[in-house]
Amino acid sequence: MKLLYIECASGISGNMLAGALYELCPDRAAAERAMQAALPEGATLNMVPSEKCGLRCSYIDVASKESGHFHRTYRDVCEVIDSVTASQAVKERAKAVYERIAAAEAVVHATTADNVAFHEVGGLSAISGVLLSCLLADAVKADKTVFSAINTGGGKVRCAHGELPVPAPAVAELLKGIPSYGTDTDAELCTVTGAALANEFADEFSPMPPMTTQEIGCGAGRRDLAHANVLRAFVGLAAEGETATLISCNLDDMTGEALGYACEKLMSEGAADVWVTPVQMKKNRPAFTLSCLCKTAQREKFVRLFFALTTTAGVRIEDVERCTLDRKSFVCSTPFGEMNFKICRGYGAVKCKAEADDVARAANGHDLSFSYVRSAVDDDFSRFFAE
Repeated sequence: MKLLYIECASGISGNMLAGALYELCPDRAAAERAMQAALPEGATLNMVPSEKCGLRCSYIDVASKESGHFHRTYRDVCEVIDSVTASQAVKERAKAVYERIAAAEAVVHATTADNVAFHEVGGLSAISGVLLSCLLADAVKADKTVFSAINTGGGKVRCAHGELPVPAPAVAELLKGIPSYGTDTDAELCTVTGAALANEFADEFSPMPPMTTQEIGCGAGRRDLAHANVLRAFVGLAAEGETATLISCNLDDMTGEALGYACEKLMSEGAADVWVTPVQMKKNRPAFTLSCLCKTAQREKFVRLFFALTTTAGVRIEDVERCTLDRKSFVCSTPFGEMNFKICRGYGAVKCKAEADDVARAANGHDLSFSYVRSAVDDDFSRFFAE
């Protein structure tokens, strides 16, 4: 799974996010041409190599001929977005970002989204920052996007309505339900467009999940602060994760035959895994714990199977997080004939293994030990796929 992780240790704005995503593009010249084409008429793009606290980064400077305050409505912004050269998917996502802003402003000003007048966020520079972020996120094509908690900064910010505390009311509204925090930095670190972009893009908010990082992009903020005023974007591979259910029970009055049958039946019904653990129960009785891992959606089905297949009068149920490597199967020729292999990748690991039934068949057919055949085929193929 291709994972995009956005680190907002110094907040987020449209041009910071665009700068970080731009650095993730393998063909930056092509990305810059696409960005130039996606600008509204009257806006100009200037790519500025920058450095913040010794950290190399990209600053995206979008200028326009507009001056003073803006009073664009949501419909006006949509017309600007529709006028640019970009895919329909990019345009629709940019509109969705502004729809979120309009909804937040409507709550703050006790009006409707249609009656909201965008001031700072209605300027061509702000619209361009949103458009470029949507364009570049589309180019990255991540399967999942995770954001860190967002640093909002501190102090006060001046806007069309006067001086307001940080986070500004619309930002605070957009950050409802999102992990965020303030600092003693006397600066607004999370802008309205930044908060709306995080809202639109994020599949999840959490600390950086386990991943094998392939590229890192760094987008610069406009100000020079005591800390590195940058937003970093990490892209790489992450193992698929899912919520699973673990069902178990202790058994001291079942025969080995009946317990074996129960295990086979649970597996045939679609359990992810089934195992038996020896335990010592009350009255010094030797017994077994039967455990079954299944999809959470199948929980009720497997609880019923436990009661139908075993002598237990109660089961323990626990929801667990299950991470698996990306698995693929293939058939390949070996010195012992064709065999089925499976390759697993993720978390920086590459594992290749022949199916046990095929190894056993080859060992019997060539009068060799199982371990000899296994070692001969697995070692060669593991080295091949690791390269």
